Amino acid sequence: VAPGARPAVGLGAVGPGRKRPRLGHAPYTALRDAYVAECRGLLAGGVDAIIVETCQDLLQAKAAIIGAHHAMAADGRQVPIVAQVTVETTGTMLLGTEIGAALAALDAMRPDVVGVNFYPQMTIRTADGVAVPGWTDDLAELLRAFADRYGRPVFVTETSVDGDVDRRGAWLRDSLATVARLRSEGVDVVGYTWWPLFTLIDWDWWRDGGPVGACVRHMGLYDAAADGGVWRREPTPLVAAFRELTEAIAPRRRPRPAVFPSTATAVVNLGD
Repeated sequence: VAPGARPAVGLGAVGPGRKRPRLGHAPYTALRDAYVAECRGLLAGGVDAIIVETCQDLLQAKAAIIGAHHAMAADGRQVPIVAQVTVETTGTMLLGTEIGAALAALDAMRPDVVGVNFYPQMTIRTADGVAVPGWTDDLAELLRAFADRYGRPVFVTETSVDGDVDRRGAWLRDSLATVARLRSEGVDVVGYTWWPLFTLIDWDWWRDGGPVGACVRHMGLYDAAADGGVWRREPTPLVAAFRELTEAIAPRRRPRPAVFPSTATAVVNLGD
């Protein structure tokens, strides 16, 4: 941190990769050891916490969390671990694990924080997988439920909404107001991440190819548009709004919002 600058924090993201040990893609021990190496690199880089994110295979999540613990033991340095799994439209993880069973299993590994992903246009679904558009009442209910059930701090590890700047701005304002209200009520919400930072090129393009323009989703704080064959990123008013709103939630003695390459994260009381 530069002299006179406010403190900042760095969170090291440990993603799921493409190897699913339950499907035989890689042995558990090999995957765990790879996570040890990854986490040791993050620790050497000075991260203040490790986020085990977007897990789709319970055994992969276990390998990542155990790998993070081994890395910290090897380096003699402890940082918080945030654990977060992905729930598909079926209401289960990708390989069929029911979310309650998944979180019960992760709970035994004692993560410091439980992560919650919430997208108002897709997170709440009917039993047959049809999306039910929701707003902040659903986010509040989910955060309360996780905090009550697991007795640990909760972290909004991913959120955003698809739409124009006004719609994104409304979700930014309303969701952060919800976080502030929950914190005032005693719910230990320790962080908030807007993902993606930039306009998203949807996963369909990576899987199926075709024109990039057909797979653009405006979900970021920055917009991207084609300019002579080059995609250029331009800040929207949401960049300043994110900084202003998150700093209003976090007491001045807390770390300032830290912007990373693909997300915008506000750590509002990590370490309490």
